[in-house]
Amino acid sequence: MFDLLTPPSWAPTWCYVYLAGSLLGAALAIVVLFTSYKKLGGFGAIALLFMAAVQFVHGMTYFWICRSALA
Repeated sequence: MFDLLTPPSWAPTWCYVYLAGSLLGAALAIVVLFTSYKKLGGFGAIALLFMAAVQFVHGMTYFWICRSALA
């Protein structure tokens, strides 16, 4: 019988997908910032940095919640 209260054995390692996504998203935003700074301008660069920071913190929060819930 399938038990919804017991997480599968692979679930704690799946949390690292959030970590990888968070790091990859932040890294790609920084690469775009450095390669397109002149096209973005000041406001675009600040908006991109803010978006990258929010995305990173959001992904890390999911990672921490996932790890603490399944530990």
